[in-house]
Amino acid sequence: MTKKEPPQLKMPKVILLICIVFLTLNLTAQDADVVIVDENFPNKAGLLASLPVGTPVITTNSQVTLQQALESAITNPATKANIHLFCTSDDSSIALGNQSYSAENISSSLNQNTFAAVSEKCLLIYSCSLAKNQEGISLMETIADQTNMVVASCFSCESIDEELEFDFTTSPILISSSLFK
Repeated sequence: MTKKEPPQLKMPKVILLICIVFLTLNLTAQDADVVIVDENFPNKAGLLASLPVGTPVITTNSQVTLQQALESAITNPATKANIHLFCTSDDSSIALGNQSYSAENISSSLNQNTFAAVSEKCLLIYSCSLAKNQEGISLMETIADQTNMVVASCFSCESIDEELEFDFTTSPILISSSLFK
């Protein structure tokens, strides 16, 4: 009797195995993140092209309110921890669609009951100006109170890019990197 040689993996099976491992690792790394991007966000097309593959995106238009966008994000099965919000902002407000939200009007714009069961989620607002003064900080604290989320932004950046660090949070949680790291 002759011994049979063990079967050797054929090249296509090896490539398939590598692809499956890569896809699994990629999905695992991104399965906690959902992106909300406003239609008026500068360089929206560039942002969408640079997002990690498979990242769920909610695009808002002039009819979508912040309440609706956040509801959509928290009910998305992919949202386990982080909601990344890309919208225009200034020192004291954010704008989504045709609506501007400030510390004065955000409480009436968000229904706290909708977010009562929300826990362990972070709303990361990509802005370089919002956390630099008390009005912007007040807006983020009110959003945190109304949604039960940790709200974070950056006060030390000059532009929104891959180097952005979330160095302001409404809770003592450490947020170490942006979506692009």
